[in-house]
Amino acid sequence: VFSFKLVLRAIDGYLQQKKLQPPLAQAVSLYSEMMHSLHFMYRSKDPTENIMAMGLMDTLYYSPDSIDRLPQLLSSWKPSTMTREYLCDLAEIVHMTLKLLDTMNASCLQDDIKNEKREKKKRSDHALLLMKANAAAFDVTSYISRKIISNKVVCMYTHLISQYSMNSAHVNHRIMAFLLRASNLQIFVSEEEDDHNLLLTPNTITLEPMLYNINLLMELETILNDTSIRKDKSFGTLLSFATKIVSDFSEAAEKNPMLYVESLFRHPLPHRFCELSSNLYVDEELRMIAERELLLEEQRRGLTMEEEEDTRNKDASDKNDVDNNTEIPEWVENEFPGKTDGMKAVVDNWKGIHELSELGTNSIDDENEATKKSSRPKNSDDDDQKKKVNLKRRSNPYASNKKKNEIPESFENELPRKTYGVEAVEDNWKGILQSNDESSELETNSIDEEKEATKKSSRPKNS
Repeated sequence: VFSFKLVLRAIDGYLQQKKLQPPLAQAVSLYSEMMHSLHFMYRSKDPTENIMAMGLMDTLYYSPDSIDRLPQLLSSWKPSTMTREYLCDLAEIVHMTLKLLDTMNASCLQDDIKNEKREKKKRSDHALLLMKANAAAFDVTSYISRKIISNKVVCMYTHLISQYSMNSAHVNHRIMAFLLRASNLQIFVSEEEDDHNLLLTPNTITLEPMLYNINLLMELETILNDTSIRKDKSFGTLLSFATKIVSDFSEAAEKNPMLYVESLFRHPLPHRFCELSSNLYVDEELRMIAERELLLEEQRRGLTMEEEEDTRNKDASDKNDVDNNTEIPEWVENEFPGKTDGMKAVVDNWKGIHELSELGTNSIDDENEATKKSSRPKNSDDDDQKKKVNLKRRSNPYASNKKKNEIPESFENELPRKTYGVEAVEDNWKGILQSNDESSELETNSIDEEKEATKKSSRPKNS
């Protein structure tokens, strides 16, 4: 622990004093060798060395007051100020750090910790269990995405891969391992994928769009077009890596052509850029607006269906009411005997016939009133004659119609849009008029008899 603290303290001093060459390069090279030693200690079969490696990892990364200086070293890199050897040492430190974190996290998660149920008699056992618990709870993905990967780091690896022909196979492997890890690192996992609402369902997001920049794509194109390394087996992995990245960029650009423009710029918020480019620039706010519009549309559709259902139920109810009133009333058969053959059309015009019956009732009431008035003394016979004519007109308002086979205009005016049963109504029309004429004639005769009786009663008894 003392050696690590001494080296890291020296690195902090060189960064503050901006002594980049050669002191910082030497300290970084030493730090790289110490990370290799730490890896060997953890992989050793000696349990003492394993516990020492666990304690060093806890001090470097797991404790709240960790002394990790790797993010500061990566952020302090500047193009054209560091040597190629410095970049290689820095890439080696990144590779060994991530490898140690992955290995220890996986082993601690698989460890059952059998001593949990036992009484912890020794303090050392309790400290070891605590370090394993911290290692198991450490989020490696969050550490890489937040502290390691950035636009500057991608640019640093792009600068290093541009010297692929000078690099050893070991260094090229470290470059490809980091870039592949960045392209496969998932920062958001879609729970479900709905084919019907592709825009509303967010896709699984990785950091691969960070590799879609013009500098890295040009270097990969140079690697693919280099004929001198195609038959060299040491570059086979590098060629496969370049083919994969370029192919993925081509597929992504077919779905989102804006990537051709996005690749020309460096984005200050890389995670945000990866999210928007993967989801075709549909962010959470637009997704919420679209979901709200869909809910409102479903509500409107539901209300429309309910209104249509109410209308159908109302029409069915009205139809049942009409069907229940399709029987011919008894007074119609008594009033017009033998004239009910075309009742299908008559029933369709039922309201009109009912209004006609009310009109006939009013005429009978008028006749009774006229009869009462006729019992009074009369001044002249002309008045009696006029009343007979008026009474006859009231009892049969359609008697003046010369064309007996046609429906009078007054009938159509009183009962608009109720004359579509014309064929049956015309067949019964003569019978209706004849009955009205007979009733009018009988009423006229009864009035004459009443008048005659009145005159006889008004004569002197002696005469």
